[in-house]
Amino acid sequence: MPDDLPTRPPRDTERLAVVRALTEARTHGEITRDDQVERTDMALRAVSLAELAALVEDLDNPPTLPKPAASRRGLLLGAVGLVAAGAVGFAALSGADEPDAAARPSPASSTATASPAPAPTHAPTPVPTPEPPAPDIDLYTVAGLKVLIAEYHEKLGTWQAYDLSVLDHDQASADAAILPIRKRRLQWWSWSPDERWSTNFDPMQVTSSNEQVVDLRKVDLAAVVANIPRARRTSNVEEPDALGIFFTHDPEHGAVVRFHVGNQYSEVGTMTTDLSGKVLERRPFERS
Repeated sequence: MPDDLPTRPPRDTERLAVVRALTEARTHGEITRDDQVERTDMALRAVSLAELAALVEDLDNPPTLPKPAASRRGLLLGAVGLVAAGAVGFAALSGADEPDAAARPSPASSTATASPAPAPTHAPTPVPTPEPPAPDIDLYTVAGLKVLIAEYHEKLGTWQAYDLSVLDHDQASADAAILPIRKRRLQWWSWSPDERWSTNFDPMQVTSSNEQVVDLRKVDLAAVVANIPRARRTSNVEEPDALGIFFTHDPEHGAVVRFHVGNQYSEVGTMTTDLSGKVLERRPFERS
């Protein structure tokens, strides 16, 4: 195993394993909700495997992550320790410098006593481990969006989507791009805390030239979350209680993030930004 493993960037599967371990730890009362949320955000921002592993090393059941091989310095210090321990042990056995060495009984005078045979032990009956609940994820946060997009990539093997829609704190859907992209096919998927990414639809052909894929890796998620209150304030919607965030392609602006703000009276206002968060267009609700 390479010596530089602690500095290797974590893989998506390793980050998700840590997120799920933190959720299980919270369920079992090992950590609080605030601690779980904080550690989850740190796990999604960790830049090295060692930094990621440190977030779960105190849990009862941490996920199995690759461990670095011992460094040359560590091996050298261990060897020095073994040599020192051997020297002390030899001095104790020889008794040359101990005043009571002559009074020590000879091996012949000691009576050997038979140790009782250990009683046979029986392996405990394994107790089935319940399935951990789905992680408590808020899709209107940076941490939640990172988990959503990482699971999208893990499930579908691509970062490309024709449309990724966040419909509520815990609901999302996607017109997912099917590889290879040049064949222009998509498949509809939905996401929820219980089922994660699931689909009941066969692949469909993309026929409109206006439909283009969005690279989800290029979205500034911090800017998206920061723009949520701005979209609500400028929507001119009375008592807004619904928010949709759409990562999609616009014929005029290209890849965009579109915010739809609505309420129970069917009032809807929109705000559109580019992937970096710059506002491109606002369409507040107009009352007649």
